[in-house]
Amino acid sequence: MNENSPFIKKFKDRCPDSLEDVLQGCGVGLKYLDSGAFRDAYEVIGHPLVVIFPLSEYKEDGIKHSAYELSAYNKMKKSKRKYRTIAEHLPEIY
Repeated sequence: MNENSPFIKKFKDRCPDSLEDVLQGCGVGLKYLDSGAFRDAYEVIGHPLVVIFPLSEYKEDGIKHSAYELSAYNKMKKSKRKYRTIAEHLPEIY
């Protein structure tokens, strides 16, 4: 799957911010995977994708936490030489 797939475009256009929004607006099924400190993770049924949503009671902190993780991810992706042992194993983030 790549960034130009119809499924990814639908998610980006819709920009779902809740489980209900994904189920109603994106027309996909989700399977609960696990919960972390700030969010729940779901597998998108029929696609090699995972979506995460901040827990409602920690929504602001969860969004900050995700932004920090994305920043660290981008740093590792850009500096493959420095982070070569992990960079090749990083999943794609859309």
